[in-house]
Amino acid sequence: MRVLHAISGIRRSQGGPTFALEGLTRAQKSIGLDVSVVATYIVDEGRDAAKHFHEMGVDCHVYGPAHGKFSKLAGLGQILAKHIAEADVVHVHAMWEEIQHVAAVEARRAGKPYVWRACNAISWPIMQKSYWFKRGVLAWRLKKDLNLATAMHYTTRTEADESAWLGLKSPGIVEPNGVDRSAAAGSAERFLARYPQLRDRRVLLFVGRLNPEKGFEILIPAFAQANLDDVTLVIVGSDPDRPYRATLEQMLQANGVGGRVLLTGHLDGAEKNDAYAAASVFVLPSRSENFGNVVVEALGTGLQVIVTRGVGLASEVAAAGMGRVVEYDAVALRKAIIDAFGSGSSPGEIESRRRFVAERFDWPAIARRWAEHYRQLISNRLIGV
Repeated sequence: MRVLHAISGIRRSQGGPTFALEGLTRAQKSIGLDVSVVATYIVDEGRDAAKHFHEMGVDCHVYGPAHGKFSKLAGLGQILAKHIAEADVVHVHAMWEEIQHVAAVEARRAGKPYVWRACNAISWPIMQKSYWFKRGVLAWRLKKDLNLATAMHYTTRTEADESAWLGLKSPGIVEPNGVDRSAAAGSAERFLARYPQLRDRRVLLFVGRLNPEKGFEILIPAFAQANLDDVTLVIVGSDPDRPYRATLEQMLQANGVGGRVLLTGHLDGAEKNDAYAAASVFVLPSRSENFGNVVVEALGTGLQVIVTRGVGLASEVAAAGMGRVVEYDAVALRKAIIDAFGSGSSPGEIESRRRFVAERFDWPAIARRWAEHYRQLISNRLIGV
């Protein structure tokens, strides 16, 4: 089976969508699918973003540069038509940029099924940001593309429910992102050697992009008011939406915790895994989060996790008793942080979290389920959610 993935950007610093696509394509290739990726890149990104896919042995074609969401790239339609003609099914990722629309149009022209991973872009809470722009794009062309999709791909039931307001005709598939199990092999000692100021400190870890949706407006005051003098908040993440880091640093100073917070910038691969190994508690207080790949990574290392209800995985975390789920509120978050550091984790709890991830978020198992989804899409037998 030949699967073509189309996406608007594959920079790792963009976070979840790129890491999820890397994990999915790697796993699909490992079970014998013929997988390729077509992506566009923006001016400040460069073509070398494809190297991670090439290192995995995944055929990745990058075209550009694009200069904006609707940037017309000469020949993009012909390029996608060529790749789609060689594929059995097309998997479209993310939304609002030109490549997704062109991929949908060319798939329909070729009579090929296409499934669209919305990446939470049409869930009602996310639609509130830039609402009129998004409604305009939906009315202009995007709702037609989505309605004619063979299926929509949601990573959580919450995302599917929050996207139901749009009344799409295409059936939905709920299939989670997986996790790179190598995160469990991180080294706390290596991390402490890099950041010796953390020795003899406990670590509250955040991993994610630095932007307002990640909940720093409640995390910073909650951490400050918890008064845990032996705990350092370590924030791992890039700042693609500059100058948000400056805003964040102002928050730290205003709350009097500048000396107890470490901003590492973007960490990848082994360095990020080492951060998990050195942490005591993980926190993701997002206002709205499609899935929460980093939550799965943290649980896979056995860490306690704290998430807000806006995180897509919150309902699964709560139902399985795998962590603390709180409202988007600084007082509730402060209490959860104090409770987490006060309770610690038993060896049994650590193993339970690791087992939960292994059973639910194993990439090869997800890839095998996708192979069956694709077969149903190709034969028009899919029954969606």
